Amino acid sequence: MLDKNKVEKFISAAMFYDGNRYSQRWRMTEKQGKAGYSDCSSLIEKALNKLNWNTRKGVAVTTHRMGVEGDRRFREIPFKSLERGDLVWYRNDKNGKYFGHVGIYLGNNKVFEAIYAGIGTYPISRIKWQRAFRVVALEVADKKVEVTPFSAKGKVKAKLLNVRESNHTNSLRIGQLNLGQEINITGKADSWFEINYNGRKAYVSGAYVDLIPSKAIENIPILINGKEFKKGYIINGVTYTHVNGKAVPVRRIFESIGADVAWQDNKVKISM
Repeated sequence: MLDKNKVEKFISAAMFYDGNRYSQRWRMTEKQGKAGYSDCSSLIEKALNKLNWNTRKGVAVTTHRMGVEGDRRFREIPFKSLERGDLVWYRNDKNGKYFGHVGIYLGNNKVFEAIYAGIGTYPISRIKWQRAFRVVALEVADKKVEVTPFSAKGKVKAKLLNVRESNHTNSLRIGQLNLGQEINITGKADSWFEINYNGRKAYVSGAYVDLIPSKAIENIPILINGKEFKKGYIINGVTYTHVNGKAVPVRRIFESIGADVAWQDNKVKISM
């Protein structure tokens, strides 16, 4: 989801170069009008630099890096999802040489771009744009995810399960898991599970994961105000004990009556 305020700042920063002349050699000049020079991708790079939103400083923004190599500053989106502030991308190799082009979509079928005729605003129909990208720096920042520790194994029950950067469906998809794939769950965030995906924390919807029952860890001391009350057991990261012949989760039952429950020194410690 785009942050509308950031979008307007980005476009304003790029429009500083409106009226520049086209040059790849002098593309990073910082002058207005015909005194300055830009090319298509430098408009984006200079705007991000001006706002201090370039997360790969020193790495040039190029159409090849964006659309062929991959660049974490941008993520591809469906063309039909194009919004003001997104980027449109085009490729048409000539004589065996790579030729790419990019512009900033302004809405209302207008694109701000750098072409040989000059840097300015042109109709989106000027060329047949092929792909669309979103500037990650313009997206709404995810709030810090509140995760409850939860250790378990799970198995994917969807044909394909999206792995996301945060615990909601609007969050950036960073990968997918296949049907039947087993995962190690490290926490719970609302109805989502936290997992480790390619060395980073990520989230999958718990609705599409079956928990794999684990063998119980027996004889866990449960202390109330420092004195042992009962023994419990752990299954899938949750400590249970028996009350009136029924298995109940210790933390939930005691926190519901206002007690503090903590796991410390391999014991459940309850303060009443």
